[in-house]
Amino acid sequence: MTNIRTLAIASIFMAMITLVTMYGMIPIAWGYLNLGDAIIMLIATVLPGPLVFLVGGFASALADVLVAYPQYALFTFIIKGLEGLMISILFLSMKKPIRYYIPFVIAGLWIAFGYALTDAFLYQSWGIGITSFGYNIIQGSASAMIAIALVKTIHPILSKLWNN
Repeated sequence: MTNIRTLAIASIFMAMITLVTMYGMIPIAWGYLNLGDAIIMLIATVLPGPLVFLVGGFASALADVLVAYPQYALFTFIIKGLEGLMISILFLSMKKPIRYYIPFVIAGLWIAFGYALTDAFLYQSWGIGITSFGYNIIQGSASAMIAIALVKTIHPILSKLWNN
């Protein structure tokens, strides 16, 4: 694949993640769920690990800055980048059918754990971090369920796009 094609596809995915994170919000009692994680999870099944780290991390951090959560941007870059990297590595190393489930569940748990640590640090309170884990597990689980539901149909399409 040429560098220009790689850059173009990565840019499209970055824009998609940023926009879906910003505008694909589902209101819940204590905030909202966003659908950006499900996109990161899906593209992580085809992009190489280092690239999905950068694409998912940067796009999600940009969304944080654009929706008035800049204090989270650096943490989001790391959390979402590692989310994509984990899935990329696990998806490629596992055999069917477990690769269609386990990487997404692990990444969903990572999201909750990463943001619990972030909130405990930002607000200097383990209580807030633990509470954050409770509602971020919903974000991670919802994203994992969406990705699990779509990966068998979307992965072949994305794989064809990436490998052509």
